[in-house]
Amino acid sequence: MSRLFATLVAAVLLGSEASGKTVTGLFRSEAARQENGQFITKFMFQGGNGLVVCRLENPLLAAQRESRLLLYQDLDSDLDNLSCSQRLSRAHFTIPLSQEEHNQTIPPHSSPSLWRVLYADRGTCQENSVTHSDVRFTLLMLNADSAGNPLEHFSAEETGLHSFYFLLLLAYFLACCIYIQPLCQALRKGGPMHTVLKVLSTALALQGCSALCNYIHLARYSRDGTGFPLMGSLAELWDMVSQVSMLYMLLSLCMGWTLSRGRKPQSRPLQWEQSPASTAVAVGGVITQGVL
Repeated sequence: MSRLFATLVAAVLLGSEASGKTVTGLFRSEAARQENGQFITKFMFQGGNGLVVCRLENPLLAAQRESRLLLYQDLDSDLDNLSCSQRLSRAHFTIPLSQEEHNQTIPPHSSPSLWRVLYADRGTCQENSVTHSDVRFTLLMLNADSAGNPLEHFSAEETGLHSFYFLLLLAYFLACCIYIQPLCQALRKGGPMHTVLKVLSTALALQGCSALCNYIHLARYSRDGTGFPLMGSLAELWDMVSQVSMLYMLLSLCMGWTLSRGRKPQSRPLQWEQSPASTAVAVGGVITQGVL
């Protein structure tokens, strides 16, 4: 079981992708030609003034290639069915890339709007264009804060997450201060509810660790738009382990593990190390949670 757990930990930490709105990467002419515009990212701007900032490491090469960023409001569902030239002409904003830094303001909208960012150059719609060197870039997507300044890294659908996890951690802290002593006394006494209390306490502790990791990730995300991806992965891991532990308890109850003082248990709780079926259920639960 320990080997299985270690494998799952490695899969979660190494297989997860970081999602942040400070995007770094390479503008590739070949990718832009194959995809009729290289997809860079999506971002949901709020109703206020948004800002797109693009910084280049080699602006001279970008200018020679006539590089540009194309911004589409993600209401055009038929973009993939258009020809290359038609697709490029449908952009709501075109940002020519010829300097080290370019700023583009997104006009106010009555409601949050999702925008798609593509990259194109003069060879995007040419079948036999010459392949150029890649250009490294940094792209910042910013929403307006409460003062109207474009300094907020969170997209519209992520607004309030940082405050939510702060309040959740505060609730966990207050609950620990109130219930930790009675819980420890109950665990020391033992009794028929002893195992249930241990499982529930473990699940709540793992949920608290998940909330803490999410808060650390979002606290850094609010400053740089990238966050701490490792903490985000750990948060998902602790959440999955917590749910599997609850699944263990529920399956044990279904298999006849009684909680009554007046009756003897008809069967032992599920033993993950000895039961192939329970191991399969645990693995299936973790994989399902990972996919979701």
